[in-house]
Amino acid sequence: MRSDVIAIKTYGSDEDIARAAAISFGAKYTYNVDGIIKQLVTKKETTPLEFASIWFYIRCTLGCHRQFLQYRVSSRITRSFRRTKPIELENEDLIALDTTEDEQTIINKSLENYELLYNKYKSRETAKKALCLFNLTEFYMLINLRNLIHLIEERTHQSAEDEIRKLAESMKNIVKMNFPILYKYALGEKNGYIQGR
Repeated sequence: MRSDVIAIKTYGSDEDIARAAAISFGAKYTYNVDGIIKQLVTKKETTPLEFASIWFYIRCTLGCHRQFLQYRVSSRITRSFRRTKPIELENEDLIALDTTEDEQTIINKSLENYELLYNKYKSRETAKKALCLFNLTEFYMLINLRNLIHLIEERTHQSAEDEIRKLAESMKNIVKMNFPILYKYALGEKNGYIQGR
């Protein structure tokens, strides 16, 4: 798969979410992490989830990147094609990964056009306009758990586009590894506090 997502760093834990929630729930829940997170999810009280976040590295197509831009509640730094070449020109192996013959033809043509424009104008800003939505980009995204759960619920839905759904599934697994109690109640097989699945 040409797209990829990696957790660079996590901030907080299930315990930190429970600690933040204990302010409004009362001290008796301070040591009952499982119980307090279960109540948060059941009552849809999601503010304490803002006290934990994950910093992701994401590589995806420009088309998929546009979908991520809809989540304005995250912090992002995106690869600047004003300053650097397209990823495929730095790592040609990425072109052939999980692309159809038609997609690969379109990508190759857009890279050719990029090179033509760059050689003519000596401006990456001008040349980047030749890149198609199949071309790759990369970015860092820092997002708190409240907004990440919402993103995952929306983008793992069957109606979501395939590439972003696969990335959202990977993000879901990262939540499972790093916040197992929250995962159990908010994203587990029989749960889901947004869609109520």
